[in-house]
Amino acid sequence: MKKITAKACCALWIFVVLPHYCGGAVIRIVNGTDAFPGQFPHAVSLRYYKQHECGGSIIGSEWILTAAHCIYLDYINVLTILYGSINLRNGESPEGNTAEVADAYIHENYQPWGGYENDIGLLQLKQPIYITAYARPIALPPLSARTPSNQDATLVGWGYPQSDVLEVMEMLQFVALTIFPDNICQQYHGNNFSTTSHICAGVVGGGKGQCSGDSGGALTVNGMQYGIVSWSDKPCAITPGVLTRVATFREWIY
Repeated sequence: MKKITAKACCALWIFVVLPHYCGGAVIRIVNGTDAFPGQFPHAVSLRYYKQHECGGSIIGSEWILTAAHCIYLDYINVLTILYGSINLRNGESPEGNTAEVADAYIHENYQPWGGYENDIGLLQLKQPIYITAYARPIALPPLSARTPSNQDATLVGWGYPQSDVLEVMEMLQFVALTIFPDNICQQYHGNNFSTTSHICAGVVGGGKGQCSGDSGGALTVNGMQYGIVSWSDKPCAITPGVLTRVATFREWIY
């Protein structure tokens, strides 16, 4: 793992004024359902200046897995992690669980343009998370494990409910999607889709999927994380969303 200067897909002033619009792509959950407490204990919110920016996953008591484009190394001092809660408002109340970030890493070959290849990052926390039924690590696939295709999967996040609603959801959302075969993903996304770096997921006919605010969040199959939300076309959920293929980077993560 090599720590490098972040080249995020959006400059900081962009995400403060108009979050999550990156190179013409937007990231959030469309037509999701409210989660219940403890249903997705790996899910966390990355918050700059106490405002939700991205999702992430607990993979260890001191480690958060997210997308590289969610990490702004010059602003780690204003980044906190909300965990153990499905409600973003809890970050402003005594019952909220927040953690400060000690260090951050983005993949040394991350490309913040085109298809955003190698869009993966890690956050190391200053203090360990207290593992409970509401906050615990997600399992990751073995190195280079085959990502299941034509398989039911679950996406979670607090992102926008549709492209023209510029406000994240207060409650954590989840939606059932299908992981499509690589050849189908390439038909939708052409050369911007890398069979090594990416997977894609959505529903036949569109209408459900990721959008702004969901970046960095987890796509899981049977409780194992296979994808990290990276980018999608807009309007959201018309075509399958593109996610970082976790199995490719298993050795880099640990």
